[in-house]
Formats: sequence, C-alpha cells, structure tokens
Amino acid sequence: MTRRQILAVLVAAAGWSALALQLWLSLAGMTANGFSPGGALWRILGYFTILTNILVAIVATRAAIRPDARGGVNDPRFELAVAAAILIVGIVYGVLLAHLVNLAGAHLLADMLLHRVQPVLFLLLWWMRRTGRLAWRDALWAPALPAAYAVYALARGRAEGWYAYWFFDADKLGAAELARNSVAMLAVTLLVGAALVWADGRKAAADPAPG
Repeated sequence: MTRRQILAVLVAAAGWSALALQLWLSLAGMTANGFSPGGALWRILGYFTILTNILVAIVATRAAIRPDARGGVNDPRFELAVAAAILIVGIVYGVLLAHLVNLAGAHLLADMLLHRVQPVLFLLLWWMRRTGRLAWRDALWAPALPAAYAVYALARGRAEGWYAYWFFDADKLGAAELARNSVAMLAVTLLVGAALVWADGRKAAADPAPG
C-alpha cells in the first residue's frame, strides 16, 4: 500500500467516523426536541459542512480503493472542486461561525473533525495525488459546489422558512446583502481554486513523476 493509499484510508476513516458521530449527536438532540428521525436527517442535510464532508469521504474512499483512478469522483477537476469546498468549510467556520458555538466532549470532537481536521487531511491527500493535470481554466470548477449549495439552500429556505447559515438567511437579509454574501463566497472559492491550480503546477514542475 502506497503512502497515498494510506492517507486516503485515513481521510476516509476520519470522515465517515466524524459524520457518523455528528449524525448520532444531531439525531439524539433533535428528536429529543420534537423532530422525527426523517425530519432531523433532512435538517442535517441542509448544512454545507455535512454535504461537503460526505463528498470528501466518498472521494477519499474511492482513492483508497482505486488509487490510480482519474475519472468519476476522482477526476482532477472534481477533486479540485471538493478540495476548494472543504477549505471553504474551514475558512468560513473559522471566520464567521466558530465564535457562535461553545462545545465540549463528543460535540467538540465532531466539530473539530468536520471543520478543522478534514480540511487539512484532504488538502494533504489532494497534494499527494496531483501531478500537473490542471490548467488555469480548471479553477472555474472551484466555485461549482458552493454555487450549487447556495441555490439549494435558498430554495430550501424559501420553501421551509429555515436557513442553515445566517449569511444566507433571505428572510432577514436584504437582496443586496444576500447577493454580496453569495458573490464574496464564490470569489473566495475561486481564489482558493486558483491557488490550488498554481500549487498543482508548481509541484509538477518540481517533481513530474506521479507521487
């Protein structure tokens, strides 16, 4: 087993474990407050953090099983989009959300794994798997997942009256502020994607052989 496979196994194991822990904690807390199990699960799937960590776990799992695969979820452009999205999870949480929660015990562990550990681990896995396959135009893939989530979150919010994040709360924010928040997130994600493409090219120039 190569180092890339070992790291992929670690990322997949940490990802699925963190998601299982968060699911168990959330279901226990929400059903105690009147949610049905199905309703609680649907609410949990409203969070960008959860959806992105699911994609991270899927990509890492397939990378562990088929380390040489470069299609499907392991297409370099899709892996770039997932890497940018999980980095945005860490950035947005650290800048806008971390100060709003005070967690301990298992809740803190799940929070750290999903928001802190997985962004770092997946970035390392992405770095080990990349060998100069990306072009500058591929940076345009980076905002794809946040853009899709923004549409999904706003549609859910309009239908249900609930928004997972305050910066997407269309009921409280004006159209102009909501648009600014959306554009800012997409712009930051595009910059992250461009930085990853640049790093990919630099790595290939320094070590053109697959790692």
